[in-house]
Amino acid sequence: MANSCQRNDVLSPGSTYPAITVTVDVSATTASPQVNTASVSGGGSDAAQATDSTIINPATLPVILSLNRTALAFAASASVSAITPSQDTLLGMTGASNNWTAVSNSAWLSAPPALGKGAVTLTVSIVPSALPAPGSYTGRITINAAGATNGPLVINCTLAVKAATSAPFGSFDTPVSNATVAGNIAVTGWALDDIGVKSVTLWRDPVGPEPVHSNGYVYIADALFIAGSRPDVEGLYPTFPSANRAGWGYLMLTNGLVTLSGPKGNGVYKLHAIATDQEGNQFKLGTKTITVDNLNSKKPFGTLDTPAPGETISGTFLNWGWAMTPQPGFIAVDGLNVWVGVDGVNFAHPVYGIKRNDIAASFPGYANSDTGVGYYQLDTTRFSNGLHNIGWLIYDNLNRGDGVGSRFIQIQNSVAAGSGDPEPALQAERAYHLRAARLQHPVAPAAGYPAFRKGYDLNAGLVAIRQAGDGLLEPIELEELDRLEIHLAGGQQWTAALRVGNELRELPVGSTFDAEGAIFYWQLGPVFLGEYLLEFQGDDGTVLPVRIRVAPPSHSRVIDRGLRGQHRD
Repeated sequence: MANSCQRNDVLSPGSTYPAITVTVDVSATTASPQVNTASVSGGGSDAAQATDSTIINPATLPVILSLNRTALAFAASASVSAITPSQDTLLGMTGASNNWTAVSNSAWLSAPPALGKGAVTLTVSIVPSALPAPGSYTGRITINAAGATNGPLVINCTLAVKAATSAPFGSFDTPVSNATVAGNIAVTGWALDDIGVKSVTLWRDPVGPEPVHSNGYVYIADALFIAGSRPDVEGLYPTFPSANRAGWGYLMLTNGLVTLSGPKGNGVYKLHAIATDQEGNQFKLGTKTITVDNLNSKKPFGTLDTPAPGETISGTFLNWGWAMTPQPGFIAVDGLNVWVGVDGVNFAHPVYGIKRNDIAASFPGYANSDTGVGYYQLDTTRFSNGLHNIGWLIYDNLNRGDGVGSRFIQIQNSVAAGSGDPEPALQAERAYHLRAARLQHPVAPAAGYPAFRKGYDLNAGLVAIRQAGDGLLEPIELEELDRLEIHLAGGQQWTAALRVGNELRELPVGSTFDAEGAIFYWQLGPVFLGEYLLEFQGDDGTVLPVRIRVAPPSHSRVIDRGLRGQHRD
């Protein structure tokens, strides 16, 4: 790292300038020794240079453990035919120099790995061969490490072994009954069971003589369950197995729905959601009747073809999608008004303007009918392993825009033997892309911080989050599938987490916190609905809670999610 400074004032004979002090932050992984070099020139004197070698002594950091979940519930049928699936807990460890241990006090409770160093995901499960007789039991997993300032930590677990089990229950929340919708819509709800929910399947009534399943419906898709998506439900049913992943969702493109006559994606449709538990019991969560009106929609639409919702991907992956917009608008074929985004950060443009015969035939008469397909080579190694949200933002020449194809994907890249912890390199890659995002979308200053902007106008000014009294901030009101940025005041280092009860957990899936820029990004995927409490902590001890409320979309937003401003680079 090079720094320079200069002076233009005259130095009198025999006088000296004040000493120049340079403070340097040194990474804990920096090699030792390091050579410092200082050069001086100008003022009519010969240039001079001096060097010295500095030994870097690694700082001894306190060992601190953390858990994102400290209570888990499990259940099983006495016949062992149905068991709650395993549940994950994130174990964090800073200042790691010694191994941590994870010890179970019950034969029926397992949490591998039992030994390790640094952050890891503990997979907690029950052992079928050690299942006790019908009844209620408690167990615990104790986490500790030598020198830990806050150890030991405990995961308290409950087990209910049931002689008889019951059917699942839950809710079908959106779309709202009798709503008028268009384009991509979120189909969402929640489901729980006394042992565990296996699936939620989505169906619709047939249109005309369509072939149907044995239940009399036309299959649409399986919904995805997303951990942390419905803290409101978890708060109501904390003792049910897997209560933290009760929320389910699916993004449905209505433009391709079958109609009896006229253009596709127009008419009245009846949707159904059915939950199935681990034993095979089924429960109908509800029915929604909606009117689909794509004829009057003024927003771009489309979807992603790959990856599929919930798909596990690795390496370099071709992200294919398509998009078009109602006449008289068009989408520029150079792709500069199409953004690829992961976890709320828009960082690249796809190759766009390709013809695909099936898309051209399905959507004739649009300006992009023959040029609506594109792709992007996604390097998944630039992202951490785990669940992410990917989607495209589409803008046309009339400054109308919308998000399309938003879906959850699982990134799983293997770590080569002996390659060490990949996290520092991943952090560097994230920082690079986040800096690029800040340069591509400069921020109009806010009247005060913290501040936010929501929606799909990436150039909109920031709005200060208002005080609600007693030092609290007013909630930020969003709608399903919305987009949010929260900008914090500079001058210190911030961390971010989701607070659920007395626990600080990982941020919602689909969000990113840019610590360097002090910006929180969130592209809401098709499952998030309800209230979320973000907690930002500054290194000066400041704790900044920001409450976010997500409601079903209004009619006006569904039909015309308007954009104003220029988005082309």
